[in-house]
Amino acid sequence: MIMALAKIGLLRVALLTVAVSLPLGSAMAGPFSIFKRDKVEEQPSVQMVQATDPRVAQLEEQVRRLNGTVEDLNFQILQLQEQIRKQLEDMQFRLDQMEGNSPAQGDGQSGALETEAPAKAEAAPAAPTTLSPAEEARAELGDEVPMDAVEHSPRDVSVDGSSAELGAQPRDLGNLTLDDMGNIRASLNDPGQTDDTMVASLPAEGATPSAIYSEAYQRVLAGDYASAESGFRRFGEQYPDDPQAADAQFWLGESLRGQERYADAVEVFLDGTKTHADSDKAPDMMLKLGVTLAAMGQRDVACETLHAIPDRYPDMSDAFRLRLKQEEASASC
Repeated sequence: MIMALAKIGLLRVALLTVAVSLPLGSAMAGPFSIFKRDKVEEQPSVQMVQATDPRVAQLEEQVRRLNGTVEDLNFQILQLQEQIRKQLEDMQFRLDQMEGNSPAQGDGQSGALETEAPAKAEAAPAAPTTLSPAEEARAELGDEVPMDAVEHSPRDVSVDGSSAELGAQPRDLGNLTLDDMGNIRASLNDPGQTDDTMVASLPAEGATPSAIYSEAYQRVLAGDYASAESGFRRFGEQYPDDPQAADAQFWLGESLRGQERYADAVEVFLDGTKTHADSDKAPDMMLKLGVTLAAMGQRDVACETLHAIPDRYPDMSDAFRLRLKQEEASASC
């Protein structure tokens, strides 16, 4: 009897031990299993938050705006290089005229000039036969005429800032032709280069939007406006909703202006102000619309367009406001 009671007591102790150990094990395993599950499920939730974070979209928009600003600054640098080149050419021309006329005024001065620059002194008598029309006009009108008032025809400026020689032979691909306000005037495509050759040099089918845009933009800088037109038209047709669509529309209009196809450029700029009314390029397209209308001789319509820009885009920058005033003055508004 005593042995039976002892066995029953031991059995109860064993059962109590098992009962106590089970909750303890589950309690130990439970929290770790929960933590492990939460850790696994945390990863997709973080990715979703990052994908929907508005700050990411804002940063992407800022990058796109900065890219557009860089393109505008590159173009303005080319304009400044052209203005500097013109001033240097005028100064050099005046110095050449002074050196060329000095030998005929005195033997002492003539001898000094021949010692310093014999080549220039010997070539001076033959200079009138080799002057370009612009140089002849300067020589006839004299030094009293303002430098910028003598020649209003477009001038050439290379992409690297070097100047083209006056009276040079037909120009190679790689030049921009700008007017006195820095606007693109005419294409300097190589006469021997066909449209098929130029178009074939653009990115092949399947190229990314960025590659197509970059190549077309380089064509604008090189003065190859026909190829630039093809590239930007292709970009607009294939990627109308791309963030750079407004920029492509603007440069398409500029490439048409470079070919002096003003009517087509007006249509592109006008469509751009409507299609991309909320874009940062909208004020620029409206400005170029007015400039192109003025180039077509539509001064009244051009002035109305330019005068309407401040009301339509009141938040324009000071630099843009200055450009607007310059274009209004150029169009005699």
